[in-house]
Amino acid sequence: MGVTIQFESHRVELAGIYEMEHDPSVLEYFDQPPPIKLTYESSTGRKMGVWHTPDFFVIRDREAGWEEWKTEEGLQRLKDRNPNRYFPKPKEQGGWDCPPGVAYAAPLGLYYHVRSSAEIDWTFQRNIQFLDDYLRADPSTIPASSRETARAHISAVPGLCLDKLLQVTKASISADDIFGMIAANILYVNLHAAPLAEPSRVEVYSSQEAATVAKPYNAGTPQLLSPVKLKRWASRGVLFPLCHLAAQAPNFRDFAGIRPSCTRGSEPSQPTTNDGTWPADRLCRGVPNTPYGAR
Repeated sequence: MGVTIQFESHRVELAGIYEMEHDPSVLEYFDQPPPIKLTYESSTGRKMGVWHTPDFFVIRDREAGWEEWKTEEGLQRLKDRNPNRYFPKPKEQGGWDCPPGVAYAAPLGLYYHVRSSAEIDWTFQRNIQFLDDYLRADPSTIPASSRETARAHISAVPGLCLDKLLQVTKASISADDIFGMIAANILYVNLHAAPLAEPSRVEVYSSQEAATVAKPYNAGTPQLLSPVKLKRWASRGVLFPLCHLAAQAPNFRDFAGIRPSCTRGSEPSQPTTNDGTWPADRLCRGVPNTPYGAR
């Protein structure tokens, strides 16, 4: 938001700030809003009125209200102390509720949400912290040639492994520029899917839309093509993206000197089908006879 935000807990509130900063539904949020009065019964049945300062007041695109962030363990202790203030929602819903907070907010047309550390996506948190410096950088400093080259590789092989992209572009694009493009959404990575610190698990696309429509390379039951046909293709110099070829021809292996250089799991010593074919899920995306699939 371009302002300084205060927080008390690195474990919970800071994670909430990261989530709100990168949640497109959040328009604005404010830390330590003015206190509100919660009215409820104590564990002994005595009526209480407590002034309470929630962690944040959040304005979203369709609603607004207060949010209180706490650890799951802390909420359990508070429930044991007084179940009239905090208690877990039904299992099918998940999460926690604060009836006195909801009672205060509802007449104002607002909400009161209790957020637990159990809801936090720690893969996303790890990735946001990994990209912290890149998110602060100016993406216009990334050369246009680097953008075009990176997007060309990704367009040729949607879902290319990040480690492979870093490898094939290392002579022309710095790793910092690759991560800068991811931070600026010039290249799309699902930050909830896998840690960027483990690039062999990260898939890179040209856009979120491309990731949505892309068919996983191992989806469905592929039709097997004969080694004779595959060799004929290779002898004609025809290049096929390996993600497409793996879906079409799971018996793709070492024909014509072509060997996939990136695997998902170790390659078996013997074919796993009776006719000597090889399963598509042993192959990773790439392009034969190019840096994606070295000869």
